[in-house]
Amino acid sequence: MIVNPDSSTSTVAAFSRRLAEQHVLDAKHAERKHLPAITRDGFRVEVTANFGTPGEVEPAFEAGADGIGLIRAEYLFMGRAKPPSEDEQYEAYRSVFARMAPRRVIIRTADIGSDKPAAGGESPLEPNPALGLRGIRLALARPALLRVQLRAQVSAPRKTKA
Repeated sequence: MIVNPDSSTSTVAAFSRRLAEQHVLDAKHAERKHLPAITRDGFRVEVTANFGTPGEVEPAFEAGADGIGLIRAEYLFMGRAKPPSEDEQYEAYRSVFARMAPRRVIIRTADIGSDKPAAGGESPLEPNPALGLRGIRLALARPALLRVQLRAQVSAPRKTKA
């Protein structure tokens, strides 16, 4: 790592060379991104993407993802005055399922709390929020919050493209 690089020809040339090598590698990967991931011994590996907002679905698909390994549901709760309704959550998931069909999509219930404050004061202030009432502990302490999430997740249609 070079913290304060000089403008010498050798420093510029070294980084220019590394950048050119990275471009070649990126092009090689781009050619193969939609090929199935298969090990040398024939084992198929599912390559999935994790994301926190629906806007990340298309880039994951374009990068060659076989599906969504994890939707971070807390994105629906953040930056809002009140928690999202069941209908809002349903529509968000329906949209993702429609765009990813027939690929697999996995949704996690909202891991709100700690570094991810939620709408409507769902995340209490605590001395050590990372170990406190957050994620599943918060959901179990407020079962109505968990029920709404689960109903929206389970009822969103998983249609398949023909």
